[in-house]
Amino acid sequence: MDRVGFKVATIMYKSQPRSITVLTMNGSPHCMQLHVAVEQARQLTGYRGQVKHLVVERGVVFEVTPEAIKAARHLATVEQLLREAGKK
Repeated sequence: MDRVGFKVATIMYKSQPRSITVLTMNGSPHCMQLHVAVEQARQLTGYRGQVKHLVVERGVVFEVTPEAIKAARHLATVEQLLREAGKK
């Protein structure tokens, strides 16, 4: 996954595409890493183009915010959100 992140950062920095869309399966740890890698590459390169994060769950596509990806990286934050939502 490190190589993928490096490649994405290089594309962002050198090519400056207008937009990047990430589409993965929901719930897959490896797919989660791709969303995290793209956000990390955005931070490192200062990329200003549009980034869309999409996940597929049972045939339905959901758009995911960068804030959700950041929260998913921090288990304490996820735990707190679950408690606040009454899920725990």
